[in-house]
Amino acid sequence: MANFRLADVKSFRLLTLGALVTILLSIAWRFCYRSDWVPGWDLMGQSQGQFLLETEGFWGLLSRSFKDSRRYQYWTPISSTIYTLIPGYLGRIWPWLHWGAMLNLLVFFCCPWLIIKAAKLKSPETPFLLLLLASSPAFLSYSIANYPYLTGVFPHLISLVIIYSQWFRERPWFGVFTAVLLTEVSIHLYPLGQTFFINFFLFAVLDRTANWRCRIGWLASALIGYGFTLWAPAQMDIKLAFSLGNLKSFWPVFEKTFIQGLFDHSIVFWLGLISCGFVKRERWPIVLMYLAQWWLILVLASGSLSFLRSRRILVAEVYGIVLFAFAVKDQINYLWRPDEFTKLGRALLGVLFFGVSYQLYDIAKFTSVPILDRNRSLPFVESSADYYIFPRFSQIKNPIIQRVEDGKKILFLYDYLSYAENTTDPRGLLEMLYLELGHKNFSESIHIFSPLKKRYSAVPIQNPSGLANYLQELKTQKSWMNIELWNLRSERSPYALKSHEEVLVEVRKLYKMIPAVSPDKEWEVFNIVPIEN
Repeated sequence: MANFRLADVKSFRLLTLGALVTILLSIAWRFCYRSDWVPGWDLMGQSQGQFLLETEGFWGLLSRSFKDSRRYQYWTPISSTIYTLIPGYLGRIWPWLHWGAMLNLLVFFCCPWLIIKAAKLKSPETPFLLLLLASSPAFLSYSIANYPYLTGVFPHLISLVIIYSQWFRERPWFGVFTAVLLTEVSIHLYPLGQTFFINFFLFAVLDRTANWRCRIGWLASALIGYGFTLWAPAQMDIKLAFSLGNLKSFWPVFEKTFIQGLFDHSIVFWLGLISCGFVKRERWPIVLMYLAQWWLILVLASGSLSFLRSRRILVAEVYGIVLFAFAVKDQINYLWRPDEFTKLGRALLGVLFFGVSYQLYDIAKFTSVPILDRNRSLPFVESSADYYIFPRFSQIKNPIIQRVEDGKKILFLYDYLSYAENTTDPRGLLEMLYLELGHKNFSESIHIFSPLKKRYSAVPIQNPSGLANYLQELKTQKSWMNIELWNLRSERSPYALKSHEEVLVEVRKLYKMIPAVSPDKEWEVFNIVPIEN
């Protein structure tokens, strides 16, 4: 390492290429291991978008998502115009479960680019940033999560680009206009993204390098952002950041997060924290924002450790990465000379190489366990409340799709009244089938009669009042031979059981139910044969 010359273009490119390859390898490794084993939450936005596009069209979707983003009790992807419209359109072109993940992956790769733009990093400084990003298993995992948790970092990084751009500083009112657009966008993203307006406030007060017109523009952007947050809150109580919380509970939160490394390897946190002491004075607003984000996490979790969730660290950690990038830029002369790395530079590279190696070791260890033996399909996405995978619901998807491809139609006794779909952590079986089959195939081949037609998202579900006519039409047209009736044996919801029994009563009036071979012991499958008069 002592002979490595950063001025050597080939060596620099090798280091950058190595970091990029590591990032791509780590993401691909996760994606291949997870496959279609996604939590139900991951399917909500795309399913809702595709359904609205098919039933209400573009303007219907736009109107619905615009209203839902301002009135929905809890933030979900279905209240996001971006995460319903784009995956929904792509799903119509080519049915696939992972369009939302591809959108998140795009956001992920925008992150280092935005940091480079904001910090104005030069070629010698870029590999440090990429190596730190390759050391963060949480960022790498959430880069392919269909649920848009990672989107919370996007407005923050854009705001830093606006603040540090000389072009925007010379046109402060255009910066205000851009900030207003960004504020609207943030309402459709993960709630912590809405706190980006604090950046404008901190820089307006503390940045003495900006002229008064620029600082007034930043202050106006901050006030507009704060007003939007009060008008359309996403149920992330940002006001808690200004409270003390339960101080006695801070130590367990701190221990789990930073010492045990429950939600990420601590290298990103510690390097971010250390970087606070090595950035120039004009970076102090970012230091304050970094500390404020961690304070918000601690306060939110101080009441109960169940609120300590991995997705909430992403915005705080991105500020740690930003501070690290600025520290490298501000202290680059101490890290390398025109001819070679200094001892400090080699030590820092050693720490980063260790972080990258440990991240690769960790994903190798995680993926060595069969996914059927896990309740999570990605590392470092822990939450005590939700985001589980449920193998028996994911496994049954392919046999059902195979039946449809073989020309079968299915009368499905499984709906949004089911226990597994009517809790705060939906299993998403109906959405899996809908996204894999597409709207037309699902509507023609999967028949569900239920009084509850949506929960968070919606798929084609028929009114129970039409069941008798449907069954009679099957008999008249002799198409009953292609029908299978599917029922979940372990259903626990009394509402679903009542609804399903009502369907069975109607079926038994006209048909005999003949048990058929089931692909899984959790499911009953029947063929139906008309009762002779």
